[in-house]
Amino acid sequence: SPLDPEARTRLIDQMTAQGRVDEASANYLELADVYYRLAQLDEAREAYEKVLRLAESTEHDASWHAQILHSIADIDLQKLDWQEALRAYEQVRSLVPNDEAARMRLVQLNLRLGHDAKAKAELDNYLSHLASRSQDSQVEAFLNKLIEETPDYVLAHRRLAEHYQQAGKHKEAIARWNKVGEQLVASGDREGAKVAVRETATQAAAAEG
Repeated sequence: SPLDPEARTRLIDQMTAQGRVDEASANYLELADVYYRLAQLDEAREAYEKVLRLAESTEHDASWHAQILHSIADIDLQKLDWQEALRAYEQVRSLVPNDEAARMRLVQLNLRLGHDAKAKAELDNYLSHLASRSQDSQVEAFLNKLIEETPDYVLAHRRLAEHYQQAGKHKEAIARWNKVGEQLVASGDREGAKVAVRETATQAAAAEG
């Protein structure tokens, strides 16, 4: 009876009592999967949390912990508990700074919660992290994906325009600055739109030169 949570729970208790922590952890993960397939999300989340607590006495790499935290965050998102999902992704970010999925969610969840300053900080922090490792192609890919999933986020368009500008991709920078200007005009930020227009003109001149 692989979908019998009670039997698996008793097995885990036996393994834990015998100090077989790795085996108990593996069965906790299977138990969480059972609960998930049964659509018992609260129980699945509790099982994942128990795995993390049990693993405190053993050695696992950061990616192992991050994978479990992703599962917890996924459940929180399904339950629309954005604040708890945010906390889980913050832990992932601390464990695995280059986890792109967690970084994306941190920006998006902060925006959804109305934490615009935190969203900006998360975005700029990750872009700086990538730049410090000369991962320019990942900067472009990340920003494009963020824009695809969050098209109204003006700062993402602006950061991509700046990235193209610094890379000497004048045509791409012009197109992106135009988009920034359109969004700022629509939001009533005329001063910001003027800056975007000036940047567009600068790039146009650079492209001609």
